[in-house]
Amino acid sequence: MTKAARIAELATRIDLHHWWRFPEEEQVRGFLLTDPLFIVGDQPSTSAWPPSNPNRRAFYDLLSRIGVPNTHLTDLYKTRGRSSALKAGVPPDLAEHVTFFREELGALSPTHIVALGNLAFDLIATHIPEVKPLLRKMWHFAYAQQSGRILQWEESAREAIWGETPLPYMPRRRQPPFGTAAANNLLTQEGTSQAGSHSEITGIHRQYEFSRLGFRADVIEPLSMDDRFCIVTPVGTFAMTKRQFYEAFPNVVASKSYRYGKIYYYPTVPQKALLFKIGS
Repeated sequence: MTKAARIAELATRIDLHHWWRFPEEEQVRGFLLTDPLFIVGDQPSTSAWPPSNPNRRAFYDLLSRIGVPNTHLTDLYKTRGRSSALKAGVPPDLAEHVTFFREELGALSPTHIVALGNLAFDLIATHIPEVKPLLRKMWHFAYAQQSGRILQWEESAREAIWGETPLPYMPRRRQPPFGTAAANNLLTQEGTSQAGSHSEITGIHRQYEFSRLGFRADVIEPLSMDDRFCIVTPVGTFAMTKRQFYEAFPNVVASKSYRYGKIYYYPTVPQKALLFKIGS
């Protein structure tokens, strides 16, 4: 039996139990997807969760935006209940749901499992301890919506899903530090503006803001090698050409996060990035 057939059979059993499963959309097919990445909640809420539901829109749109719309979405305990109800204690039928979840694991053999929030993480680690080496955690979409921390939530999701750690810097051809005459000559070279994206800083083709030093493939990759882009962050402004980016950050260019998730960010600014810092 194929993976798709096994998951379809499990979906039918969920429906017969009158449990709940993540619904299908055009871009995100919820429970029915068979990628080796699980995102797991603790328990479905009592909400009807129509396509227009703000939490559903935030969650499903995030998955599409960061390049993982084919993720297998599921809950450990599939009976609806009030938010965080499982904190009050283990329901008598939890073992049945744990056994069912292990069938999902057997059907898809996930490479890693991302828990939606602390409660889901703790429940999985306690009741399915064999998956601890695969287990990661991101914020729950309800928390992100209620707290208004959508950008930080996206960063949490990318970090949990892609699991990228910046590699040690291997020295390459050194670029002139910004602020020197050579660097200023580079920065002020004439560039071709793109509609709606030309920066006030002379010679910058594209500019964007991010909460940390983050490289966006959707902005950088369409540029020519000598086009310059600028990243405005709370810890400073960084500018470089695409060629300089490729030479100074080869680990970023080669990473799964940049190639498939379309973004790579550093939790703290690496020393090599200071060569390209032009503001604070």
